[in-house]
Amino acid sequence: MGQMSRISLSCSLLAAALAVLAVSCAPKEMQPLSWLDTPQHHTAIGIKLLQQEKLADAGREFDLALKLDPRYAKAAAGAGLVKACRGDFAGAQESLDQAKRYAHSGEEMLFALAGQLRVDALSHAGCLKIGTEC
Repeated sequence: MGQMSRISLSCSLLAAALAVLAVSCAPKEMQPLSWLDTPQHHTAIGIKLLQQEKLADAGREFDLALKLDPRYAKAAAGAGLVKACRGDFAGAQESLDQAKRYAHSGEEMLFALAGQLRVDALSHAGCLKIGTEC
């Protein structure tokens, strides 16, 4: 085997290794682990946790739902509510805009709009006191 053949073979092997590395390192959509591991289930659990004011746990559930389906409007709206409860109103608005953009049904749009009302109320909570101006 000549010098050029070895260099050519080495370059081919290096290119193949880089291609495999690039494909294996690309971000992947999370795959469900069980029949309960669905965006809808994680969102339902997130809503229950949000009602119990367990913000960290609710946020985790909404994040898991969005990893399974990045375009699930109800999960995006739930994530927005968690951000608003933490005082991140800009982040909340971004999540709610995403929820409205991805809403595929009237129910999902209603969920996003109800979330918007809650975030608006939270962001102006100080203004709702009698005698206070914003």
